[in-house]
Amino acid sequence: MIYISEKSKCCGCAACVQRCPRQCISMKEDCQGFYYPVVDQDLCVECHQCEDVCPILNQSRLQSPKSVYAAYNHNEFIRLKSSSGGVFSLLANKVLVLEGVVFGARFDEKWNVVHDYTESVDNLYRFRGSKYLQSEIRNCFVLAKHFLDDKRYVLFSGTPCQIAGLRRFLNKDYEKLLLVQVACHGVPSPLVWQSYLKQRIYKRGGISDISFRDKAKGWNNYRVLFEYIKGEYSERFIDNPFMRGYLNDFYLRPSCYGCVFKSGKSRCDIMMADFWGVESFFPDLNDDKGVNLLFVYTEKGDRVLSEVCSRIKRINYDASLAITSSIDKNVIKPPHYDWYWKKFNKYGFCSFEMKPSLTNRILNRLKSLACSS
Repeated sequence: MIYISEKSKCCGCAACVQRCPRQCISMKEDCQGFYYPVVDQDLCVECHQCEDVCPILNQSRLQSPKSVYAAYNHNEFIRLKSSSGGVFSLLANKVLVLEGVVFGARFDEKWNVVHDYTESVDNLYRFRGSKYLQSEIRNCFVLAKHFLDDKRYVLFSGTPCQIAGLRRFLNKDYEKLLLVQVACHGVPSPLVWQSYLKQRIYKRGGISDISFRDKAKGWNNYRVLFEYIKGEYSERFIDNPFMRGYLNDFYLRPSCYGCVFKSGKSRCDIMMADFWGVESFFPDLNDDKGVNLLFVYTEKGDRVLSEVCSRIKRINYDASLAITSSIDKNVIKPPHYDWYWKKFNKYGFCSFEMKPSLTNRILNRLKSLACSS
């Protein structure tokens, strides 16, 4: 029987819920807004399948990528609607052309993030763009297995813990499965997000769309955009209070501070990241519209990527670690973590602002001076 003695030992992938043959496990929200499995002990028969499928209890070995590339989608409309280079859409299109299925994260009608799938190119826009929340995985592992057993191609994108959870759930390799992982800083609390949203709605009314990575003023100066029924509002990501708290690690899931899926342990095929500082490596790619940094772990990933990207550039793995440290390093729980949650539980998100760390303020100031020179 799965039992969560420490919340840092559960990533919320819900593999145990979907594996249980008695359906006696459900995900319950805690006081921080994160979901954890709870077992109905009256129904449990101690089959231990929930433990066998847990990716934290059954961790994979470390692995280094076979290759690292820089690439982007040459469809400028799609790239501008994507978080960075738009390569996800190229991979997804490839699978859909083969009459496959694509899984990804989208907003629901209440602006929470849920995992879902599509069989149509017309619905891919729902999965584009960063969503700085942990998606509710629901029964997507079960559905993915169903499609794979029907001999269909499946692309499954998600965070490292979700990819690792699906791997354990499937418990076998499928040639028609492509696992695409996003480089993950950590997932913030949905409860904090909803509290922040209430502030935004209170000030300006109903929301019709949200973009965490609006590129209207360039990729390097991306903005958080809220589209309302009447008008829109955007601000630099470093000025947005929700993003500041997220980037300062105040309300991440407890397991994120000790993530066990770094350094290739999720066993994905491709990991997608932002290629910040691309101008230092490939100046010809620097058009301020976004470039993907792609870590390829399998021959399958290499093959598919070469089929969809006509021009890709290889980069040294050690150099890439300096660009995306989250590939093998965990975030550190801030010293004021408990203070934050006491304030939040008492006042909610609207009651106070948080400033970026001194390091971030210095970096942002230097970046601003560089752009103005």
